[in-house]
Amino acid sequence: MRQKWLMPMLALPIILAFAVMPSISDAKPSPRSTVKRAAPKPAGAQSNAAANTAFNNYLSRIRAKIDRNWYVADGKNNVVLIVTVAADGSVTNLLITSTPTDTKAEQAANDAFNQSQPLEALPTGTQSVKLILTFESTADPHGDSSRNISAKIEAPAKEPPKSDNQPAPGSN
Repeated sequence: MRQKWLMPMLALPIILAFAVMPSISDAKPSPRSTVKRAAPKPAGAQSNAAANTAFNNYLSRIRAKIDRNWYVADGKNNVVLIVTVAADGSVTNLLITSTPTDTKAEQAANDAFNQSQPLEALPTGTQSVKLILTFESTADPHGDSSRNISAKIEAPAKEPPKSDNQPAPGSN
């Protein structure tokens, strides 16, 4: 007996909900929603984004290639390798430092870099860059280790302009 009486009570809220809802024909068109769009970027900004993407991809490939060739020296190591990379991928001006000084860690980073030669050409339109690689590792004789190579690119240091008053090198 309870079930027959309960069913009409459950249906009542549903019927009331339909009675209160406006019909589709009664609905007024809503004002058009406005979507705020970002101002268009200048052409230079779009090319900068593309250049950043190209350099990020370049750095990722370089890091992966070097990491495959890197043998981690024992101890806690921090080695910085700085090199100038020409447009064709050739390298000059190699500088390696470590903190604290560790010749085995420096040699391991140098070997990994040398085995990764030749580097691929720089992204289109780039003459040369200064590539800074930081090799960070912790290793012990028991086989526990961690490693990371971070990379960044900077504009190369410009050489000071040569004065016309100075004699050419080698002419005295």
